Amino acid sequence: MVDVVDDVARAADARGVDLDERLQNVLTLAERLTAPKTVEVLTGLLDRLDQVEQLTALLDQAPGFAAMTVDMADEAARRAAERGIDLDERLHGVLGLVEKLSAPETVRVLSALLARVGDLEQLLALADQAPGFVAMMVDVADEWAARAAERGTDVETMLHATAAAARRLTELVGSAEFQALLDSGVLDPRALGVVGTAGQALVRCQEECLSRPEPPKTGLFGLLRAAREPEMQRTLAFLVHFGRFFGEAMAAHHRRPTLPPAGPTNAAAS
Repeated sequence: MVDVVDDVARAADARGVDLDERLQNVLTLAERLTAPKTVEVLTGLLDRLDQVEQLTALLDQAPGFAAMTVDMADEAARRAAERGIDLDERLHGVLGLVEKLSAPETVRVLSALLARVGDLEQLLALADQAPGFVAMMVDVADEWAARAAERGTDVETMLHATAAAARRLTELVGSAEFQALLDSGVLDPRALGVVGTAGQALVRCQEECLSRPEPPKTGLFGLLRAAREPEMQRTLAFLVHFGRFFGEAMAAHHRRPTLPPAGPTNAAAS
């Protein structure tokens, strides 16, 4: 028996096999295989041996399944090409879309939208109701046009006139004359108040004159007598002050330097 072992050892040594190392590895493997955790795992595998066999069968069929999947993908690509669809371009587009969707800014916006999904649902509900609302507004407009036609109003003519008025008003607002009117002070609230007071006085004067059988007459002496009245004195004082201020404004206007108008005389002189 010893001779047999020696012959095996010499043959292994001739092949370059270190039996001592191999025995050490076997002992280490046996130690690991007999460890409680390994025994528990191996026992579980043995208990599920039928499932392992099914899994092995599936793995054996994997190459055929993969080949079938590739064939199906090739067939789908061929049909897409027949319909003029470039799958490579579509895939690049999908990858670009995924890149944009995964960008931090896009993720932040989508997160904010998802946080307000209730508001989005209400907005979508309003959008769904929009056609009905538009139809209702059209019915209201038709009803209004019909009533206007019954009163003898030409709606089309009125719309054209309104559009023309809006166009002319837009031109007026953008004109230099309108800007000069705004800068002139005529629309100042205080100036408008004075004009309003004068308008009220004009109305009262007209009513007073029309209430008499004949228009009233006043001569020079009547004017002198009326000048003693406090109201007339206030009016005369107002006119005096107005004349003074208006004269100052005219003097300031005439002192402004103005360019001579271009004409044949100036052109000949130059």
